[in-house]
Order: sequence, then C-alpha cells, then structure tokens
Amino acid sequence: MTMNLMSVFTFALKRATAERRMVMLLYAINLLLAAVLALAFRSVLISAFGSTMATSGLMEGLNFNTLTELLLKHGAEVGAVFNQIVWYVLLYMIINTLLAGGILTTLREKETRFTVREFFAGCGIYFFRFFRLFLLFGILLIILAFVWMAVLGVLFNAVTAEGSSEIPYIVWAIVILILFFIPLMVLLVIADYTKVTTVLSNTHAMVRAAWRSTKFVFRNFLRVIGLQLLMLLVPIFLFLIYLWLDLTIGMTTVTTLLVMFVIQQIFVVTRVWTRVFFFSGELELYNSLQSSR
Repeated sequence: MTMNLMSVFTFALKRATAERRMVMLLYAINLLLAAVLALAFRSVLISAFGSTMATSGLMEGLNFNTLTELLLKHGAEVGAVFNQIVWYVLLYMIINTLLAGGILTTLREKETRFTVREFFAGCGIYFFRFFRLFLLFGILLIILAFVWMAVLGVLFNAVTAEGSSEIPYIVWAIVILILFFIPLMVLLVIADYTKVTTVLSNTHAMVRAAWRSTKFVFRNFLRVIGLQLLMLLVPIFLFLIYLWLDLTIGMTTVTTLLVMFVIQQIFVVTRVWTRVFFFSGELELYNSLQSSR
C-alpha cells in the first residue's frame, strides 16, 4: 500500500509541475481577483472610517490595546468591514469552484496538451454542477460545525469544570481543534472526490455522485486519507519555508519590502500549484483503485 501511495504522490508532483501554463493562468486569475478585492476592500475602509486615524495604530503592529480601542470607538464600522470580508471570501470560493472544472478537465487527459480554450470550456461545463456541490457541502459543513462543537463543548465543560489553572483549557482547546479537523478533512476529501467522479463520469446527479464518492472514500479510507496526509506535507513544508523567510528578511526597508513582495508572489504560485497537485493525486488514485476492482 505504501508503494502505491508513493507512486501516486510522485505522479502528482510530476503532473502538477508539468502543467506550468495552467498554473500560471491560475496565478494570473488569482492575482487579478486579489487586486479587484483589495481595491473594493480599500473603498469599504475609506467609506467606513473616512479620513480618521482609527486604523493608523494597526500599521505599527497589531496588539490587544490597539484592537480594543478600535472596537470600542468604531465598533459599527468594524462590523461593516467584516460583513464585506464575508462576501469577498464567498466570492473567492465561488470563483475557485468555477476554476475547479477547468483544472479537472485538463488533468483528466494525460496526453492532451493544455489549451486555454479547453480550460475555460471545462470551467463552464461543470460550474453549475460544482456550484450545487458547493451549496450541498456548505450545508453539511455548517451542520457538522454546530453538532461537533456542541458535543465537544459539553465534553470541554465537563473536563475543565474543576480546573484550577489555564492549562486544561488550553489543552482541551487544542484537542477540540484537532478532533474537529478530522471530520472536516474527511468531508472536504469527499467533496474533492465528488468533483473527480463528476468529471470522469459526466454525471449531473450531484447528490448521487456525492453518495458514490462517500462510499468510495470509506471503502478505501486508509489509502485515501493516507495519500491526503502525505500530500498535505508539501504545502506545510512550503509554508514553513515562507514563514522562515518572512521572519529572517523582515520588511523594514524598501529593499526588503520588494524582496518579500517577490517571495509572497512565489508563495501564491505554490498555493495555486498545490491545488493542481492535490487534484492530480486524487484523480490518479481514483483511477488506479477503480481499475483494480
């Protein structure tokens, strides 16, 4: 099993790296989207705070006193800004749902050369189906969050009821996050394999595809989750490199600002590449397991 997972992992690395044109197209789209959202967010900040110096303290570094003062004096404005952030995040997720169709359409054919036309055709073909999946798994995620946090909240209160220090609270907060991450990861993996199933079988019945993918994930649970954890090491490693560079270089001069800007853009490229990498691995594993049945 280990060798099979390693071969799929290696294949995904090579395939994602080979799709340089698609990765750069995705980067350009993300960069354009980020620029539009940044301009929109700037206009919201200006309309909310006007010409006041309410946010000037945040430019010097975020601390509890500055944040508390900002919330006390401009609570309504901060609320309006956060409401806009929610909409921007939702828009970003919908656009990434759109792009998933293009990515999987390109990766489906191993020998076909990437074309922008085929990529956007895939985006259009699968968008409404993937959007329905987005709504379905969004509802499931909300239900999971409420149920899981309610159960763990009861356990947390029971365990820490007699606690005389902050240590039990901290430990159990970490435990709750870890325990929530496990079903969250499984749900997101099922969502990914539902997209894979949809593209490979060209199905329009999304609930049926989700159920078929759920059975596939649990039938091959160790392989599916094992590959997911193995692939997850790559973005974690890339993030640690970025964090180390950020802490080492800093942003104190014009030169270091420019250097960090370039590094940040490279990191954005690696994030886009990671998405292609994950879909490549999931497609390969799905095909290999289905062909071996």
